[in-house]
Amino acid sequence: MLDIEVSGLDSSTPVGAVGLTLTFNSAILQGLSYIADPGNKMGVAINPAFNDISCGFGVAVGPVCVATPGTFDLNLFADLSFADNAALFAAQGTGFTLARLTFTTVGLGLSNLDLSNIVTGDVTFLNTGANSTATGSVCVSVNGQTSCRNSVPEPTTALLVATALGGLAIRRRHKVVA
Repeated sequence: MLDIEVSGLDSSTPVGAVGLTLTFNSAILQGLSYIADPGNKMGVAINPAFNDISCGFGVAVGPVCVATPGTFDLNLFADLSFADNAALFAAQGTGFTLARLTFTTVGLGLSNLDLSNIVTGDVTFLNTGANSTATGSVCVSVNGQTSCRNSVPEPTTALLVATALGGLAIRRRHKVVA
């Protein structure tokens, strides 16, 4: 299960509208279901046909949603019962869960979770946030074994190995001279 959280809100920046795309490795994860606005902080449950126009685990192709492995599409609008940003902020507070996604595993390995095309709006649905991105990852392994390893060594590790090899070469050279 994956929760997409919104945080850092204040009375001038509640979330009245949001759109985002989450991509993941479909060879490792398969999307099963999602719940939009599980705490009803945007009022999505009041009128879900209007307030949730998400494609879920798929993408919009014109007016039609097409199932697309490795993609989750979310587009939510706050219910019209919120009169202004102050009323919406009173419901949301400084943060809330935007969506709860459920996956099943279909393979082993490391899957990035890339959020992109993140656009937010206020209670009037006007765009208040820049298009932004975020990245995370999830490791799927067998029986708790850590099979996901970073395949590229960190710069510090590479520097440490290079220094050790250099030290051994210098030591060997000094022994040969002596």
